[in-house]
Amino acid sequence: MEKNKILLMSLVISAIAGTSIIATSMFNEESVHPMQELGYTPSDISKAFPQLDGVKQGEASWSTTNIKDVKNEVQYSIRGNVVSIGQGEDWTDPTSRPENYDSIFGKNVKIPINIEVLEIKKTKSDVKVGDIITVTLTGKLLEKTLYLDGGEPQFEVSEEVIVHIATDPNDIIGKDTKYVKLGEYGKYKIEGDKAFNSKYIQGKNIAEALNETQ
Repeated sequence: MEKNKILLMSLVISAIAGTSIIATSMFNEESVHPMQELGYTPSDISKAFPQLDGVKQGEASWSTTNIKDVKNEVQYSIRGNVVSIGQGEDWTDPTSRPENYDSIFGKNVKIPINIEVLEIKKTKSDVKVGDIITVTLTGKLLEKTLYLDGGEPQFEVSEEVIVHIATDPNDIIGKDTKYVKLGEYGKYKIEGDKAFNSKYIQGKNIAEALNETQ
């Protein structure tokens, strides 16, 4: 009987040890597994600001990364070419700020991104194919570094894009200011026959990306 107990305990210990080895092996395999590579070259807005030391991108926390969830707030869904990027314009935040706030945290800037419309899936009557539509990014300029607000998408001149656009209802930055809904998730960069963004790093069908608000 004692021998049977010893044998049984040996089997249990072996089984636990084996499970531990398998689990460790699986963990190590996952740990060294390389992250999924990007299927495209992300946009780099710093190319539009050679006079600066650099552009830094803030992060944001979104309640959703799916444009379909906010499609009723999107007024324009367009495909187009970025024709120009503005150098940044000062704007005054109506919120009360402490003295010397700008010198410590940077001054507010808005950056116009001008896009020639090539195709429209959702629009108000004021935009048609061939028009230039402007979306605005916001950030802060501190000394010679531009800090884009969290989640803002990046653009480059001459790139082809899909953007889902909303209008600021509060006119804080300016009257009828348009912006990219969901920021980096509401803008796609087109390369080849696919549309890419921070969520779809391996690309998505162009028509599907454009039709997300339908």
